[in-house]
Amino acid sequence: DGMRIALRERMVRILLSFAVIAMLIGWIRGMHATGWIFFTAFAGVLISYEMSNSAMERVFDVVSEGRSDPRIREGKHLLAAKVLAFGICGLIAGILVLIYNP
Repeated sequence: DGMRIALRERMVRILLSFAVIAMLIGWIRGMHATGWIFFTAFAGVLISYEMSNSAMERVFDVVSEGRSDPRIREGKHLLAAKVLAFGICGLIAGILVLIYNP
């Protein structure tokens, strides 16, 4: 049930689309086994971070009961920043793997 809910999330679908594109690029470029291990780990963690982000945003929405609270807003922004930071690191590392693919 959790995966079905996650797949309804827009950002999860976007990240999965990017993962498929990255897989195709890796396949075309003949990425080595270490690259595939790296890719799988990064993609899995990034998508699970986004799932956690979506879940916590829902919890924050329930707890706040529609009230505007700067702590709730900051918590949501921090969770989103975690996903973004990991995604940027994954993108840079993925580019490096493809550039230096033996």
